[in-house]
Amino acid sequence: MKRMVILNGSPRGSKGATGVVVNDMQSFIPEETSVDVLELMGDGISESLDSEQQQKLYEADILMFAFPLYVDIFPANLLYCAREMEDNKDKFVKGGDIKVYAFVNCGLHEGYQAALAIDILKNWTVRMGFSFGMAVGFGGSGALPQARKLPAGGGLKSNMPQLFEKLMDAVEHGKTDQENIYGSISISREEYRQSSEAGWRILAERNGLTPEDLDKRW
Repeated sequence: MKRMVILNGSPRGSKGATGVVVNDMQSFIPEETSVDVLELMGDGISESLDSEQQQKLYEADILMFAFPLYVDIFPANLLYCAREMEDNKDKFVKGGDIKVYAFVNCGLHEGYQAALAIDILKNWTVRMGFSFGMAVGFGGSGALPQARKLPAGGGLKSNMPQLFEKLMDAVEHGKTDQENIYGSISISREEYRQSSEAGWRILAERNGLTPEDLDKRW
């Protein structure tokens, strides 16, 4: 049985959109694959994981990165963790047999905005001596926390199952150098923009502000 570690690279851990992705993803993991979810919320592996969790990381056959897009690349906490893993790459038991996959979610509506971050992860994989399988870039993730209770495939998430299935097919069959795929939530860019603006108005009202205050220069 292959051991897969899902690395949640969001600084918000399970509370953010990446937490929704990780939760939904697990329904699509191949039966012959064991899985552990590790949250990389600290500035490095040693600050994020205890000794037992670190052992699970270093014994993995498959690394599945899940993280949000922060200004086109990794969040800082994940960058620190990647650097520490590079400094300790000799600790990875499976060495060059390890395969890396990813699901990158971004607040922008277009999933392809994650392409640069995926390229950076692929370059890191090469530096580690691992094999890069493929990645998914998913747009509109700002709406995912509101859809947390919906199953993958329901409502705003109706486009997610096909992405998970393609990603997990690559995992199950150990495929590498596959073409990355991109998708987004199942509403238009304009609908997504309008819902985002409505959310800001609600927050403003909760904090004693009016819609007009949002247009002021402070």
